[in-house]
Amino acid sequence: MVRKADPNNRARVLQAACEIFNEQPFGSARMSAIAQRAGLAVGTVYLYFPSKEALVHGIVDDFVERMTAHIAPYFDDENFEQMIASVIHQALVFAQREQTVVQLVDLRNGLGYSAERLASEQQQLAVIVNILRQQMEDGVVYPYDPEVLAEMLRGLIEWVYKTALLWKYRDMTVYEGLAVRFIQRALIIHPSFDTYHSTERTRQSRESLRQEASGATDGPSLSHETL
Repeated sequence: MVRKADPNNRARVLQAACEIFNEQPFGSARMSAIAQRAGLAVGTVYLYFPSKEALVHGIVDDFVERMTAHIAPYFDDENFEQMIASVIHQALVFAQREQTVVQLVDLRNGLGYSAERLASEQQQLAVIVNILRQQMEDGVVYPYDPEVLAEMLRGLIEWVYKTALLWKYRDMTVYEGLAVRFIQRALIIHPSFDTYHSTERTRQSRESLRQEASGATDGPSLSHETL
């Protein structure tokens, strides 16, 4: 008789594996230790995950899925500029709360899973793409490729929390503030901003032409005295 998978047991295995992987090197971790920590038989652990690599894959997949659920309510903000700030802030708050899992994100990449997109990542990207596409249709956001843009935005946020939490180069708030302003400025169409820069480019172009014309007429000329 085939045993049915129990979602509660799966969650216990993921939690136990996350703890074990953060306590000891990945190569030294044993499935038996993970089973013992979860309070389950080793065979039960293998029912859900055939290897340690698959466990890391599952931990990160679960992390991304829960992050998407955490930030989902903030996508409903009708003010797109505020939505950007809120979603980024909440994504970083969630990552900070889940630091033990964040450490396994890089481990997953090192295990060769980086080129294989998780189901949770596909779902998260789909949400972002739909929002970007709608904002572009409404004339709020510049007309970029929404799928490529979604990947870039998601990658930037992941870089921020990994840089702050794992490598600890700077405080998270420093990166957050800059990321928010950068994304808002890069995405949102600001007529006054565009008009200013268009006018400035025109002024610079005219100044350049004036200087070129001046240089052409102000060069050395021959006088009667030099002939």
